[in-house]
Amino acid sequence: MQLTDKQISRFWSYVEKQDSGCWHWVGGLSSSGYGKMRLHRRKGGEPSTHRVSWAIHYGTIPTDMCVLHRCDNRKCCNPDHLFIGTQLDNMRDMTNKGRGNWGALNPDVQSTMVKKALSPEAKEKRVDTFAQIQHQQGAKNSQFGTYWVVKADTKPIKIPKTDILKYLGDGWVRGRKFKA
Repeated sequence: MQLTDKQISRFWSYVEKQDSGCWHWVGGLSSSGYGKMRLHRRKGGEPSTHRVSWAIHYGTIPTDMCVLHRCDNRKCCNPDHLFIGTQLDNMRDMTNKGRGNWGALNPDVQSTMVKKALSPEAKEKRVDTFAQIQHQQGAKNSQFGTYWVVKADTKPIKIPKTDILKYLGDGWVRGRKFKA
């Protein structure tokens, strides 16, 4: 990415250096929380600001490479907090730091590579978090779901699971079709 002096000057006008060492982008953000900077109106004209910072300080980013954060701060554009890696490196970094989507928390579905990459503390955290989520979902599904019930010569109705005993003793049956 080639930047003009005007674009570089505009970049610096949106950077605030923090005591933590991070350089926060205070301009526009993407929906995922990364800094965005409009360079031009064409496709690809709004790169992430950490990529812009890398280009300013180190030059061109190799094709198909990612700019990763050591600090895990999406707004940070301090080049000392950035490093180059592949998408696989990005996923390993995310996993090693115990981040990622909730599906990856399930220790039963993680690949061997991911399991080996986790530190013991991160493994324990994932297992505990997954168990907590499973417990909450199970409680939600068993206590607060709904059933369809039907009675002869009536339309089926949807009721809360907590009310099922009120209906089943009065000629109602579970389901959408009445079976005599």
